[in-house]
Amino acid sequence: MLAAGFVAVAPGCGGAPEAQAPSSAAPAAASRDASTPGAPAGPEDARLQKVLDTFVARYLERAPVEATQLGDHTRDGAWPDWSQAGVDATAQLYAETRAELAAIGQEGLSLEAKVDAHTVAHSLAYLLFRLRDERRHETDPLLYTALLGDGLDPLVTRSFAPLADRVTSLTARLAGIPAVVATAKANLRRAP
Repeated sequence: MLAAGFVAVAPGCGGAPEAQAPSSAAPAAASRDASTPGAPAGPEDARLQKVLDTFVARYLERAPVEATQLGDHTRDGAWPDWSQAGVDATAQLYAETRAELAAIGQEGLSLEAKVDAHTVAHSLAYLLFRLRDERRHETDPLLYTALLGDGLDPLVTRSFAPLADRVTSLTARLAGIPAVVATAKANLRRAP
């Protein structure tokens, strides 16, 4: 199920080394049907799945490094936005998704969907805490060095696409390094 994959999800703002996003919501829906034969789906299960699918898609847009690592190669040349505006947009995504989850009637969810909704809601609360309170992007230079390594490594070491395609993505990410470094310098106001 998607929530099980989400437990390991991105405790950061897209692209943080500790962040990992779920790879797909479609297999989650299939696994629900296959893993609980005869278990009735609640009337709100489809609504929950739509919220989760939308979150995953929006998250992967904000987290191109994780998307690359998970096999989504639509944004292999991009970096995540760790500027204050980017952090705010990611926090907004988490808060909006939590609100959408809260609006789903728990009584209309199957047991498995209730567990998923609960797990994802609490994971999003944790992610919001990391962004708004812990603010590692303002204190830890290693976040950015790991981001750079994680963003370049799979384009060099994995053979997921023809070499020419990977070189094009690698060239774009290399060209984006000065912007990542500039963002790091602007953000690291409280670094030790």
